[in-house]
Amino acid sequence: MLGIVFLSVEFREKFATHTSWRMNMTRVRGIVRVGGPTGIQWMLDVGSWFVFLTVLIAGFGTTTLAASNIALQMMHVSFMAALGIGGAVTSLVGHAIGEGKLDLAVLRARAGLVLTMSYMAFIAIMFVTFGERLVGLLTSDSGVVAIGSHVLLWAAAFQIFDAMGITYVHALRGAGDTRWPSILVIICNWGVFITGGYLVSRYVQQIGYHGTWMLCTSYIIFIGLALRWRFTRGAWRKIRLFRDEEPVVVRDVPTAVCDVEQVGVGA
Repeated sequence: MLGIVFLSVEFREKFATHTSWRMNMTRVRGIVRVGGPTGIQWMLDVGSWFVFLTVLIAGFGTTTLAASNIALQMMHVSFMAALGIGGAVTSLVGHAIGEGKLDLAVLRARAGLVLTMSYMAFIAIMFVTFGERLVGLLTSDSGVVAIGSHVLLWAAAFQIFDAMGITYVHALRGAGDTRWPSILVIICNWGVFITGGYLVSRYVQQIGYHGTWMLCTSYIIFIGLALRWRFTRGAWRKIRLFRDEEPVVVRDVPTAVCDVEQVGVGA
């Protein structure tokens, strides 16, 4: 459907789409260079949570598994909203960098951070204050409610740092700095979160499921602080996306439609 619109008469006349549709491998390589690390990170991140629940947490019994699953559903209320804000931060930071306003990019990232931290801090208070009631919305099993409310306390402990990590990883993506954050998250994810959680669950069994959730909390706190350091350090300021490309020239565009003759490649 998009192809039909792209090659429609109106678009051909305004933007010469019939002559500019061919694949540009330079741009494709640029997209893969920037987006590839993020895609791999997402895949391994989702995989780690699958292992965390089905292997580590499941080892403590079905009651603990049910409670952790319910707690995770409650956490979706916080981090899914933060991911939405993070997507906006990516665009706003990228636009500011495309305009050459690096300080504005910092301000936009900071605004996103204030918003996500405020929201997730509120969620943390809800987890601490109404943990049992929240878990009780999805189960009447007293054992599941008790464990689930304890898990929500761990979740409350990392909410602010999770907000920090989500905001800054999206801000770095908007700036094109994707490789370093992805390597960091993958190593810490499987090194601290999964491997550390496994070792604790195997060799420090007296603390039970608290050990694995403690490692999860430690992992998220560290990632949040590390990504903040990466952004404030400013290595992203030196990145030039699609640096091998010439500006794209839009030809035969009526001045009534567009006064701009050259369209640069934005961030």
